[in-house]
Amino acid sequence: MATELGHALSLKGHEIHFITYHQPVRLNTLQANIHFHEVTVPDYPLFQYQPYELALSSKLVQVVKQEQLELLHVHYAIPHAYAAYMAQKMLEDQGISIPFVTTLHGTDITLVGSHPFYKDAVAFSINNEEHGLTGRFELAALAKREETIFRKNAVPLILDRKGRVMVHARDEAHRFVNTFHRKRRSRRKLNDPLGEVEGLGAKKMQNLLRHFGGRQGIAHASLQDLKTVPGIGPSLAMRIHSALHE
Repeated sequence: MATELGHALSLKGHEIHFITYHQPVRLNTLQANIHFHEVTVPDYPLFQYQPYELALSSKLVQVVKQEQLELLHVHYAIPHAYAAYMAQKMLEDQGISIPFVTTLHGTDITLVGSHPFYKDAVAFSINNEEHGLTGRFELAALAKREETIFRKNAVPLILDRKGRVMVHARDEAHRFVNTFHRKRRSRRKLNDPLGEVEGLGAKKMQNLLRHFGGRQGIAHASLQDLKTVPGIGPSLAMRIHSALHE
């Protein structure tokens, strides 16, 4: 969902920056106005388990300052809304104000949120009076395996035959979305000559976009121009040029 939202906003002219530990599968970094920032978690012997939330919060602060972002959108309460809140507080100390919007997944409530170790953190991320959903919407989650509805301050409701219509609606929505994305990915492969170029990963794509100012600039670049891009050697430049001019 977050990836598709970013793609849609970029088509309207907004600069979109994805900040995560791994490039989303559906993310097309060759699309204009799309940028990817990888979150690296350093390996410190002091920690038995490396603190991803700390690395993410620090990366959010860095990108907000570097790119002068106006808004953060975080998908999942844990760890993303939690990290965004920490980043926001760090930026406030530096005189920078950045709002953020949180979208949720059912597992925020049914899996992570139901675990006693994480329940308070999830509740804070969802119900925070400034960014949360308290007082605006009644939250409900439909668990897949148990076919049970979870609501705040209510006993879980196990669906009977009459409630199966909700299960059918959920499954049909998932089927429609999955079919749509399969068709879209297939069209992208057919329409994107660079999608199958060996050795052309996300970072090198970003280098190309920055160097030529967008996809159109890449398409009109000569072989010699491609060779001048940082990280693009003669062999890769040849493959890119061949893919664009076949």
